Formats: sequence, structure tokens, C-alpha cells
Amino acid sequence: MTPSIVAAIATANRIELPTQATEAIASALGATAARFAPGAESHPFEREPSDFDAALAEGAKR
Repeated sequence: MTPSIVAAIATANRIELPTQATEAIASALGATAARFAPGAESHPFEREPSDFDAALAEGAKR
């Protein structure tokens, strides 16, 4: 997302943001979008299986 899009959204919602804030928001949104993109190196919801996961799987077998 570009700073101009962030500024347009803020203006439409009657929010005044300094240029530095719109740039920071755009940067943060872009970084977040990259984490969720297909083929991203590490998806934010992926994690190593835990003992809890193993217990759930074992309970499901019964």
C-alpha cells in the first residue's frame, strides 16, 4: 500500500495524518501483506508441532 492510498483513506475518514505517519502506516501494511503472500518464506500462522498438538492427535485416534 502506498502512502498516497493511506492518506486518501485517512482523508475520507476525516483523519489528519502527518506525511511521516502515512509513510510509516504504508510501510507496516506492506510488510504485513508480504508475510501473508503466497510463497512467503514463513507464514505467520505456521509453527512447529507441540506436545499439545500430539495430545490432540492422540485423543482424536481414540
